Amino acid sequence: MVRHVSNNYQSWIDGGPPAKVPVLSVVDRSHATLAYWRTAVENLHEIRFQVPTSELPSEQVFAEMLSRLKTLTDQAKVAPWDQVDRDLVSMAICHFLIDDRLFQLKTERDEWMKQHPASTANASSSKEASAQWQSFVAAVQADAELLDKLPQGPERKTLEAALEFEQQRLDQFHEIESMQSVLQKRYPGLTFPLPEISQ
Repeated sequence: MVRHVSNNYQSWIDGGPPAKVPVLSVVDRSHATLAYWRTAVENLHEIRFQVPTSELPSEQVFAEMLSRLKTLTDQAKVAPWDQVDRDLVSMAICHFLIDDRLFQLKTERDEWMKQHPASTANASSSKEASAQWQSFVAAVQADAELLDKLPQGPERKTLEAALEFEQQRLDQFHEIESMQSVLQKRYPGLTFPLPEISQ
């Protein structure tokens, strides 16, 4: 049964975790934590971090990816967290905000494209578009002044926001790996699995 997002996610955003956390056995907390991990982290891991390799048009692949990500994050936001490890819940909530930022960037980008239509918008495949973007990111990392050389305007603003998001995603990936290690030590015998990601 799907509950309203405000039951969990929004209440945490507004006021943080409950002041009083029910006293639970280690077994109860470990099982609840693993279940939440699967919903709020494992299920989202591939769609968040896997580099697209499809030969389909990049716009089509990106739209499908965002649709799936929205569905999975909506499910994760309403997952029960009352009995879950507080550190995991705190991380997951922060990561939902990063996902929300991606949806906002997509909306802003779509609005800009409406004002600047291009006949080649769907020309490149998702694989080619990903390769081009990774090349651009590498160039900016190699020359920090490259972005400053671009003229002020919507294009530069969009690129700056996208690069900021790219760094957030990278930090997010490392935070998840770190949390996985912490939880494995905190709850011996549980693996807190993640799907394999090709970078």
